[in-house]
Amino acid sequence: MKKTTKLLSAALVTTLIAGVLALPAAAAGTNYTPVSAQNTSFDKYLLVKDGEKAPAVTFTYDFAAGTAIPATASTIQVYPGVGTPTASVSFTASDAAETTSLNADYTTYKKTVDVNFSGITFREPGVYRYIITEDNTVAAGIVYDVDPTNPTTASGDRTRTLDVYVEDDQSTDAKDLIVTSYVMYDGTVTSAPPSAATGTQGAALTAATPVQAPAATQANVADGATKTDRIVNYFDSYTITFGKEVTGNQGSRDKYFKLTLTLTSPVAGTATVDISNADPSVVANDATTVSGDNVQTIDLTANTAVATDFYLQDGQYITVSGLAVNTVYALTEAAEGYTSTAGIVESLSTLNWDKDASTGTATDGFDALSDNVNGTITNANIHTGYTNDKQGIIPTGVLLKIAPVAGIAFVVVAGIIFFAVMSVKRRESEELETENQ
Repeated sequence: MKKTTKLLSAALVTTLIAGVLALPAAAAGTNYTPVSAQNTSFDKYLLVKDGEKAPAVTFTYDFAAGTAIPATASTIQVYPGVGTPTASVSFTASDAAETTSLNADYTTYKKTVDVNFSGITFREPGVYRYIITEDNTVAAGIVYDVDPTNPTTASGDRTRTLDVYVEDDQSTDAKDLIVTSYVMYDGTVTSAPPSAATGTQGAALTAATPVQAPAATQANVADGATKTDRIVNYFDSYTITFGKEVTGNQGSRDKYFKLTLTLTSPVAGTATVDISNADPSVVANDATTVSGDNVQTIDLTANTAVATDFYLQDGQYITVSGLAVNTVYALTEAAEGYTSTAGIVESLSTLNWDKDASTGTATDGFDALSDNVNGTITNANIHTGYTNDKQGIIPTGVLLKIAPVAGIAFVVVAGIIFFAVMSVKRRESEELETENQ
C-alpha cells in the first residue's frame, strides 16, 4: 500500500511539472536603447570700446542638472540633465572684429561656444534640462551678461537654461530614441514646455547642431521663457595719456626726451597706442641725444611688467588704450639735465581730453595732465606727463662793474695824450722864440 501511495505521488508531481512547463511563456519586458547626444553650440559676443583689440581671455561654463517637472495633461516631462557637458571659448588680440556690430559705438568680437556632450546618453523620451552658468572669475574688467544696447551695465545673472529634446523614434517598431532639438533660454527656467494634441515627429540630429535661434518661432516654449542663442559680455577698459612740455629760456623745444611706460596688466592682451599727436620716429637735431620709434601696440602678459620706450618733444602726447581695471602703471623719463616736474599744468597743456560725452566738444578748454606718474587704474582714464625746465641768466651785472674802471682808464689815457701834446707845442714855441732873438 505504501509503495502504491509513493508511486501515485511521484506521478502527480511529474504531471504538475509537465503542466507548468506546458504553459505559454510570458513576454519579457524591454527598455529603450539609450541614444547618444550630438554636440550643440551657442554664440558668444564680446564688446570693447570702439577700435580696441579684444583681450586674451578664455570663458568657461559650468553645467548643473535642472529640476525635474512631472508631465501633466498640458506639459511634457522634464528630466534633470544627465552627465556633465563641457564648454569654453577663447578670444585673442588677433581676432578680427565683426563687420556688423551689436552696438555702433562699440567694436564687436564673436565666437562660437561648442558644448561637448561626449559620452552622454538619454534613456527616455522627454526634455533633459541643464542650467549653464558662465564663470565670472575670467579676467579683470569683464562685465558679464549685458544688454548690447547698454553694455557697461550687467543685465543678466550669467545663467542660461539648455533643454535637450528627446523623442520616441516613431519611424520604427523598435524601442529607439532620437535627439531632435536644442533650445536655450535666458536665465533659469522652472516651467515645462507644453504638450500638443497632435505632435509632430522631429528630425533626428546626426551632427553637431546649434541651439534654436531666437528668430525661430517662440511657440511651444516653456511658460514665461524667452529663447536665446547668445551670451554678450563687455570688456571695460581705460586709457593712459601722457605728454611732454618744455619751459625756460634755455629749454629746447625741438629736443626729444625718452619716456618709459611700464604696465603690469591683470589680463593678457594687446594695448593700442595712438601716436597721432606725436612723431612716429625721432627726427635728428643738435639738441637730441636719443633715437628710436614710437610703437603703435603693446603686447601685455598677464601679471608681468612690460616696459616700453616712447619719444616726445614739447607739446606732444601719446594715448595707450585697452587697459583693464587694476593695471599698474609707472611713467619715468630721462630728464638729461633739465629740471623735471611730474604733471603738466592747464596753462601749458594743449590737449582737450575733458570732453562732453554727448557732443564730443571740449567743456573747459585745454586740460591739465595732473594724475600721478605711477599708480593703478581704477575705473578712470589717466592723464599725466612731465614738464622739463631749463633757465639761463645773461651776465649783465659784470658789464656794469667794469664800466667805471674803463672810464677812469680812458680819462687817464686822454690826460696823458693831452699833456704830451701840450708839452710838444710848448717846446716848439720856446724854440721859435729863441730863433727870433
